[in-house]
Amino acid sequence: MPLSITVYDGDRIVRKEAVRAEIRVRRTVRTASRALPRGVEISPDDFTTREVWVGPGLIPAEGVVGQVTARRLEPGTKIESADIEPPLVVERGEQITLHCVSGAIAIRSPARALGNARDGETLIVEMLGTGKKVTARANGAGNAVLVVGTNESIQQPGENR
Repeated sequence: MPLSITVYDGDRIVRKEAVRAEIRVRRTVRTASRALPRGVEISPDDFTTREVWVGPGLIPAEGVVGQVTARRLEPGTKIESADIEPPLVVERGEQITLHCVSGAIAIRSPARALGNARDGETLIVEMLGTGKKVTARANGAGNAVLVVGTNESIQQPGENR
């Protein structure tokens, strides 16, 4: 960052200088303790935590345990928020339980996921008995919920709420 410095002696300018400064912020960061391939769930043994001076552009990841790496991380790499993502709870082709809710009535039905989804994302599922395709929201491992009979707008697959 460029800075302009002016030194005064009373009402007189004694000296003017232009300097550059590097801004650093002290933050708690997690550092990969071993090589982590893309798509691996992070455990407490996979990183160390310490306070370091970093540039203002680095956004350290919070709550990394249980998250999945979004790219390969080399040992010593500071784990940023863009380096992790929530794990998939439903995978394409997986047989899941579809919970169809209408008012006070809930029906569970076996279905097949036609796409991947993280918790809270929408996906298209195919009901196994009828072959009918519906859009439902992933809700934990192997489950999706479809609320029928409401005016609530349905988001497109992959959108978060």
